[in-house]
Amino acid sequence: FPSHDKGGAVVNIEVLPVGQVFVETLADNTIRYTYNGQVLDPANLSHLKLCDIAGRATGLGAIQSAKKDIQNAIDVREYAIEFFSDGAVPSGILSTDQHLNADQADALRTRFVETQQANTPAVLSNGLEYQALTLSPKDLQWLEARAFSVQDISRIFGVPASFLLASSGDSQTYANLETINRAFVNFTLMTYFGCIEDAFSALLPLGVNAKFELDAFLRGDTASRYNAYESGIRAGWLTRNEVRQWEGLEPLTNLENITNGITTQGI
Repeated sequence: FPSHDKGGAVVNIEVLPVGQVFVETLADNTIRYTYNGQVLDPANLSHLKLCDIAGRATGLGAIQSAKKDIQNAIDVREYAIEFFSDGAVPSGILSTDQHLNADQADALRTRFVETQQANTPAVLSNGLEYQALTLSPKDLQWLEARAFSVQDISRIFGVPASFLLASSGDSQTYANLETINRAFVNFTLMTYFGCIEDAFSALLPLGVNAKFELDAFLRGDTASRYNAYESGIRAGWLTRNEVRQWEGLEPLTNLENITNGITTQGI
């Protein structure tokens, strides 16, 4: 939602909270935007949609399109939490080949539980046998299901599993992590950044484009960066002060060090 000065130039851009903007399609197929009870002028509003569907006033995001998958992940987590407090799985089974009525079964169960609480050896008679029902910690926590849920969420949003501290089964080295970062920018972030850059560029003077600065995120290791800097300086399209600015260093004041190309002082 941009604000303009008297000359029509954009002086401020306000991002409106999605949850507070009500979008509706009117009878004449025009779209009305309402924010905090105020009807907004569509001509002075840029509505960005991640996935634009024909005939739909709003876009479709990852959360809306994968609602059931996300709910399944929440259900698995809640079940694992409630299993310990409200679970109906018994800790063990007392069995006998003799017929027991309800009162006898209750009395035997009560005696056995009291014995276990007193931390004394259990004495079983009348052919009673006790079989403990145990689950491994892995089964109790539903670790495999929850791990799959994390990987499923990473796929829904296009985020590498390693970013969510989830194992993807592949060994992670610096080289492939750098490749993962680059793929994350190109195939995930640029999906969002592209429409945002276009919207900002449309508000700027003709010939001026808005771009996200991603060099810090994509910067390689020290040796790779230095080799790239050297190549740029040798080719003449990069200056030392530009390199120093990217590396967070103070600019050089010696004119001999500022010029492009190779100087007598070396690279």
